[in-house]
Amino acid sequence: MEEDVDKVWEESPSDAYLYNALAQVLCMSTVHGILPEVQDAGCAPAPRTTDTLRAALSAEGLPYTPSGTLARRYAVVTHYPFKGGCEICTLQHACPKAQGTGDGASVVLPGYERGR
Repeated sequence: MEEDVDKVWEESPSDAYLYNALAQVLCMSTVHGILPEVQDAGCAPAPRTTDTLRAALSAEGLPYTPSGTLARRYAVVTHYPFKGGCEICTLQHACPKAQGTGDGASVVLPGYERGR
């Protein structure tokens, strides 16, 4: 999906923006289908990264970046069964929702990630 969206960026940024949003919606829709509780929580809290989790996801082709996030744009790792919220989420320190700033973007365009 990432490669397909990146190709569309070259042809039509406005279409790519919509494709990017659609990919995010499909990803979260799938999570919601498995864990309906994410709707009440407003997110799917990310578990603390352990060596075992890193190894298991890396074996499936989903490696972590050195900063501790998944090296994929359209992926969610959360607890199953659902448990907790912001208080157990490893992304809490960087999450606008958890910090109460309310300035979090729902869509991040390639090349516009914070810190780039």
